[in-house]
Amino acid sequence: MTEADVKLCRDMAAFYRARGFNPLPSREDEKRPCLKYADMWEACLLPSEFGRFATPNVQVMTGRAWGLLVIDLDGAEAVERWKTMGRTPRTWISHSGGGGMHVWFAVPRRGRPLPKAVLWQGEGKHSAIERLCDRSLVMAPPSIHPKTGRRYKWLDRANSPHGVGKPADCPAWVLDLAPATARPESCVAAFPAGLTRSAPGRDRGPRPDWRETVSRLDVPGLARAWGLRTVGPPRSSGWQPCHAFGREDDHPSAAIHVESGYYVDSGSGLRLRFLDLAVAMGAYPTVQDAIQDLGGRYGRAG
Repeated sequence: MTEADVKLCRDMAAFYRARGFNPLPSREDEKRPCLKYADMWEACLLPSEFGRFATPNVQVMTGRAWGLLVIDLDGAEAVERWKTMGRTPRTWISHSGGGGMHVWFAVPRRGRPLPKAVLWQGEGKHSAIERLCDRSLVMAPPSIHPKTGRRYKWLDRANSPHGVGKPADCPAWVLDLAPATARPESCVAAFPAGLTRSAPGRDRGPRPDWRETVSRLDVPGLARAWGLRTVGPPRSSGWQPCHAFGREDDHPSAAIHVESGYYVDSGSGLRLRFLDLAVAMGAYPTVQDAIQDLGGRYGRAG
């Protein structure tokens, strides 16, 4: 890292800020912001705070709050697959630094939730198409990839801020893409009758005995089906290490408890109950939908 790298990063952060986005300084050794950001999903980091960190890397918040959705094409197979899925308008497209691409789109600041989701999964370890939107982060040019040392850069002049002043509006076909993950039946045990029904049209959340219900599940299995990337076996404490969802996380900095289902992201400070995690990851639109769907699919206890 040189002083020129740091200056370039700060200048580009100012550019993103001027376009209405929320850039965060990112670490050199991993894809994680240099500071806690749990309270910054809807409040822009001040330039003076960004400037406290001498780093060549920047991450940009995605989501409806910032009018930004990014498609992460992880690997060459994903890039080729994307070309067959629909027409992509001229927009910002950046090399990811790891062999893939990021396709940037503008989205309305109001509308249905657009959580992070895997839209297509290939056979290899790094072969997927992922939607980064609500409460997600994307590594952005001119960052330097922590592992490969390659710089994140725009695909070409036509598909960059130089050729397109702002990201193109997200095509309807992209917004309509459904998550590719399925919910395997083997992950779920029978649900108590009291958890399968609630007043129609109201999302009141799980009943008081939700902990007992979650304890019946293969929590890591379900979470993996929703797109969570777990690592190794659970620890003796009951915590299963995993990669954080909603942001790039090469070094696992989150965990999910195999009995209670609690999810904790030590990088962002995010903490979620299991059924709230299901909603946040896009498996269900509401907690009540999760309760009714799982209860309906897998029957009732007793």
